Amino acid sequence: MRVLQFAPRACWPLDTGAKLRNFHLARVLAHQTHFSLLAFKDHGERLDQPLTALEDLYEKVTMVERDAAYTFAKIVRGGLGPTPLPVLNYTTDRMKQTLERSLTEREFDIVQVESVHLMAYLPIIRATPNRPLAVCDWHNIESDLMLRYSERESSPARRIYARRTARLMSEFEHRANIDKAGKRVEMQCRCARDMAAIAQYLLIDLSQQKLQCSLDLTFRSKSTGGTVNRAAYCFKAAHA
Repeated sequence: MRVLQFAPRACWPLDTGAKLRNFHLARVLAHQTHFSLLAFKDHGERLDQPLTALEDLYEKVTMVERDAAYTFAKIVRGGLGPTPLPVLNYTTDRMKQTLERSLTEREFDIVQVESVHLMAYLPIIRATPNRPLAVCDWHNIESDLMLRYSERESSPARRIYARRTARLMSEFEHRANIDKAGKRVEMQCRCARDMAAIAQYLLIDLSQQKLQCSLDLTFRSKSTGGTVNRAAYCFKAAHA
């Protein structure tokens, strides 16, 4: 099985919760799959250190420099348009071209999308001829976090902007597993609002339409034409 982990940034150095999560997921799955990484790098970031540190985990690591975030143009588009600012900050032409090229050069069975911030790239994944399964793994419920921020923000303008952004983020989160025909065709993994401390393997049967597990994680999968495909994932969360 070939898996492409598509992330907002490489999981090195291990200095954030998201990087730790992605690193240990890759560490486990690398023993069972052909695992590759496609991620952003910050402007001016050196590539040699993360590539060297991750070469034992991934068959291939591809890094794309991210455009400047929170520019005036993006803030205006996020305030007036249909796409929330956090998604705009991670949507670039260079990444679109690199993702298309990566999916064309190798036929991946699964593309693990490691953040709702990368939602704008789902149409590219779905348009790939071999139709890889897009697993949308949300580390946080970003709409909830943005709504909580809006409730505590003292500036009226920022409060209004944050509330609108929270609504748009919620729409994007729910749109993740809806295709152009309006059918739920893929798998979405959302963390519970109040996460309990867990560390276990889940064996997911991708031929089933819906699985609901006791950890309040929901999975939806596309039809596999009668073929049963399975993938093992390790989810770990901690109390805030």
